Amino acid sequence: MKKELKNLIEQVEKKKKYLASIRQMQIASVHRFILYSLSKGQLVESHDIANNLNIDIGITTKHLQTLDEKDIIKFKEGKIKSAYPFATKPTRHEVKIANQNRTFALCAIDALGIPSMMRKDVLVTSSCPYCERSITIEFKGEKITTKPNNSIVWQPTKKIEGKVADDLCPHIDFFCNTKHAGSWQEKVGYEGISLSLEESIEIGKFIFGGFLKE
Repeated sequence: MKKELKNLIEQVEKKKKYLASIRQMQIASVHRFILYSLSKGQLVESHDIANNLNIDIGITTKHLQTLDEKDIIKFKEGKIKSAYPFATKPTRHEVKIANQNRTFALCAIDALGIPSMMRKDVLVTSSCPYCERSITIEFKGEKITTKPNNSIVWQPTKKIEGKVADDLCPHIDFFCNTKHAGSWQEKVGYEGISLSLEESIEIGKFIFGGFLKE
């Protein structure tokens, strides 16, 4: 992967190592329950997790706090705000998994990682921040269809100081072409790199491919 992504990859490796270490633990069941719920467009509360998994609400809350500390989810003021790759509020990146209810991804790369995580057909609908042109990427079996076909992903290369969901995700977007990505970079005033969809899909697979592994 490109050297400019070193900071992101380091963050991802930490998360993957942590998830592997808890795979057989109760906290992993909590994490998976959140992801499956959000994948269906269903918001999830602490009591939903406690009731469905038969876990004490106090223990459930501690698990959520730990997942937040490890930057696996965002748990604030008693609410689950996000859980990579899913947002709990509408973003630019709408996702439909196997024609289920719509859900939303935190960023463009997160959206592209959902098919390998869920192992299902996925339709991603987004838009170019520069011109607002609609962009769609459809994963159907082994076939990937993109409109417009010269769409790319742009990602800032600034250092991640806090949570990836706060510092990086809001700025990782699809663009309908490299020219618009370059114009956007000049507008926002910080450095970034353009990634082909093929590169971005591989990054998405690298991040989320094993997120639901039991």
